[in-house]
Amino acid sequence: MNKRTLAIAAAVVVTLAAGTAIAAKASGSEFCDRGKSRHAAAAIDPAVLSQWLPATEVVTRLSAQGYETVTKLEVRRGLYEAKATNSDGQRMELQVNPMTGDVIGFEKD
Repeated sequence: MNKRTLAIAAAVVVTLAAGTAIAAKASGSEFCDRGKSRHAAAAIDPAVLSQWLPATEVVTRLSAQGYETVTKLEVRRGLYEAKATNSDGQRMELQVNPMTGDVIGFEKD
């Protein structure tokens, strides 16, 4: 990997981490970040990451789909994973398509 590619990847990782922090403030919740998201994002091709929605937009789209109180958003296995409350008040763990913001999988938390 050349220096330019490394620099772009580092910029994307910083942007994802900053976006997560902004989303936490925007939703009034605190996101759990133990460094896993940054490492997971670093393993994804920068060209692919450039097509991902920012974390703030993912939180907005989850709200539009009826999810409330997003308390965690991180990158895992090439997806965003979020913890949120559904319209019935149940805590859910969501797998979110990073390019569309659509929930593509979920389970009760």
